[in-house]
Order: sequence, then C-alpha cells, then structure tokens
Amino acid sequence: MTIRTMWMPGLWTACLLAMSASCFGQTKTVDTQQRAENLSGSVYSEDAGGARQAMGDVIVAECTRGFKSCMMMSKTDEQGRFSISSEQNTRVHYLQFLSPGFSESQVTVTLAKNGGKLSVRLVSNI
Repeated sequence: MTIRTMWMPGLWTACLLAMSASCFGQTKTVDTQQRAENLSGSVYSEDAGGARQAMGDVIVAECTRGFKSCMMMSKTDEQGRFSISSEQNTRVHYLQFLSPGFSESQVTVTLAKNGGKLSVRLVSNI
C-alpha cells in the first residue's frame, strides 16, 4: 500500500466534513439600529400575509461592541416581550436575538429620552 492510498480516504473525509459544516452553518445575520428609552421591547415574526406573530422563548443577549462576545441576559415571554438591565454604563448597547429556524438578529440600540420601545423582527431561515 502506498502512502497516497493510505491518506486519500482521510483527505476525502476531511473535505466532506468541511463542506457539510459550511453548508449547514450558513445563516444570515440581520443587522439593524434603533433608538429607545430603555432596553425593553418585543420580538415578532411576520407571516406571508404580513401579520405580526409574537415570538416567545427568544434568547436575548447583550454583547460587546461589534458583537464580538455575548452573554445571555433574558428570554422573551409568550407575548414576545423582554426587558434587560445592563451592567454596561453606556448609551449604545449591542443586543443579539436568537431563535431556532430564524436568522440571528443583531440590534445596535442607542438610548435616548425621545426613543420608543424596541421592536425586533426575526426573519425565518426557510
């Protein structure tokens, strides 16, 4: 048995694993910016007709600048509502919203007295 035939099956296996991981790992990230009075609001999706559906059990994480590292802070209730208390003493916050079957949503929130409530739309991966 030559060296070529010995390592060839391992090479094929490595290539297949890399290709399958890249195919399944493709999810779109939706980036938005909002102004809000505080870090509370609601998360929803839209059906084909454009009607809003509240999304429960969505993970809400607060991230460092640029969304480099995130820590789960809360989950939405059954009406899609959330509220978090940040330990970061800043006007700009980086929130990430995660739910299976939906694209990751990254929202840059600027706190302002005249801002409204946060409203985050998740987009289906299907």
